[in-house]
Amino acid sequence: MAIGDFISAPDGNWYEVITITSNTSATLYKKYPSATASGHSSQKLGVTDTGAATSSSTQVQVVNSSGNSSAFLYISGGWDLSTETQTGQTWFRQMHGTFNNRYGYGLYMTGKSYTNLDKLNFLRYNCGIYYYTSSSNNTITSATCNSNSQYGIYYYTSSNNTITSATCNSNGSCGIYYYTSSSNNTITSATCNSNSQYGIYYNSSSNNTITSATCNSNSQYGICYYTSSNNTIYALSTTGNTAGAIYADNANNICHSATIAESTRVATGTAYYSNTRQYINNLGGYSYVYSNYATANSQNASAGGTGKEWKFAITNAARNTVYPFYIPIARVAVASSGKVTVKVYFKKSGTGIAGALRCRYGQITWSDAAQDIIVTCPNDTSRNQVTLQFTPTEAGVVEIEAGAWYVSAVDQNIIIDDITITQA
Repeated sequence: MAIGDFISAPDGNWYEVITITSNTSATLYKKYPSATASGHSSQKLGVTDTGAATSSSTQVQVVNSSGNSSAFLYISGGWDLSTETQTGQTWFRQMHGTFNNRYGYGLYMTGKSYTNLDKLNFLRYNCGIYYYTSSSNNTITSATCNSNSQYGIYYYTSSNNTITSATCNSNGSCGIYYYTSSSNNTITSATCNSNSQYGIYYNSSSNNTITSATCNSNSQYGICYYTSSNNTIYALSTTGNTAGAIYADNANNICHSATIAESTRVATGTAYYSNTRQYINNLGGYSYVYSNYATANSQNASAGGTGKEWKFAITNAARNTVYPFYIPIARVAVASSGKVTVKVYFKKSGTGIAGALRCRYGQITWSDAAQDIIVTCPNDTSRNQVTLQFTPTEAGVVEIEAGAWYVSAVDQNIIIDDITITQA
């Protein structure tokens, strides 16, 4: 924070910062509408240059209080005191250090909740904004965090936070970084370009949501999921990322709509190839699933069916019967009695690949054997209809999956189309 900033406290009053005596102590002046006070000049904040931090962990500005669910603690910049209107932005900039050894956290909080940062911008620190351990239910309404030596915005073991709008460009590692059990966080809009590694990086952090993100020209990937699952992106645009658009090494993550210019849309690690699933829906009107050593994509029907079909491909012999590649192709609500019949056409390009239908045991109870029901397709290149049946003993919703695995060749594929499901 800087002299002239305003802080809105949970009591509903606005306080102006009139002196700062250290990195962690400030004097606040209660500001009333139309009030005047001797010695408090009106100003519109521009760039505030802060002194040199002595280490990467120096806390340059610190939030020491929390708000509550009905009264957030607002920390906002860009106020014109002469008109008491918020007409600009406040910029914090460290003036010392080369790019690789810029020190300090521009704004730091630990264990704080219900704060709202607005029109605050942090340049040339080790980390622009740092939410440390158990900082939850905080909001960034508007922030720019550029040219920091590590991260623009960093969440460490902090959940249920929201970024409404953020720009995090040209940072030494990542634009936005979620680390270690940082879950249920939301980004409404983010631009993370030209960072030295990743645009947005999830490390051991799951169940997060991005409404819209642009991640261009990063030196590694636009988006990186490392041991992170069940994260969702609703709109993503990437171009010019050196390694590719998305990296995913474990579990399921979904992108509903994407514009991806890179030739490597998704890269997957190898250590977790039995689990990795990166879904991209509506990429140029089609859907894609990327996994370790396997891919699936929708395309216009070509093998004799109508509408669209799925095309499965296996790219490595490690995708064998021990680690088959399955994805859901249908979800059906069933009654508590009556045999369910699922029919799907399979067409293989060669006999070096195998395919099957599967209904996983445990979704509902049934009178069949207590195990997955799997029916393999014939070992030829004809277009064959495969039939799977089961008899429920309770009502519910089940997923039907199609799968493929390596037999003797990695340059072959299976076309899957024309699904029909009935219950007697």
